Amino acid sequence: YLMTAHFRSGPNIESRQMQADSIVSKLRQLHKKKHPNALPTGTPIIILGDLNVYASTPDDPAQHLSTLLTGNVVDEVKFGADMLPDWDETFLMEVKPRHNGREKNWYTWRDDNKQFAPGALDRVIYTDSVMGVQNSFVLNTTIMSSSELNQSGLLTEDVLRSEKTGDFDHLPVVTDFVFKQHHLIQEEESTQ
Repeated sequence: YLMTAHFRSGPNIESRQMQADSIVSKLRQLHKKKHPNALPTGTPIIILGDLNVYASTPDDPAQHLSTLLTGNVVDEVKFGADMLPDWDETFLMEVKPRHNGREKNWYTWRDDNKQFAPGALDRVIYTDSVMGVQNSFVLNTTIMSSSELNQSGLLTEDVLRSEKTGDFDHLPVVTDFVFKQHHLIQEEESTQ
């Protein structure tokens, strides 16, 4: 089950929190066995997109990211109680891909002409009880060698929105998942 999101940017902290709270509310529905939108127990779930996580700024503690991972809803009156969002009643897991799978950086947004520091705005969150990450990276062609570029059929400027201004905008994030062997928990009320 794939949820793609593009959270509000800029100083709209409350809006991002509302978006995260609503996603947790949806996850609650997906987990309720008798809800019309319920998924079979153990269905892999991925939440991904431009979540606009400005964790490097002191005025935005990125509570919305914490809500998605932990199920800790801020507006419980509107969106319901907290929940543990993974099938095994634990937190969700976040992929933290490095540039080209080997660099220390993992930012996904950068603009060399703005005052803002590079940031990991784009995130991939998943149910690690039923799936794992086999491979993941942020594609950054600007730091690839000539032979790597030739092998991949890429150009140095492929990840730039503007080669002239050094505007990276959002870098591609790639994740390969593997699904764990598991048995779906079935309703056994009829046999008990």
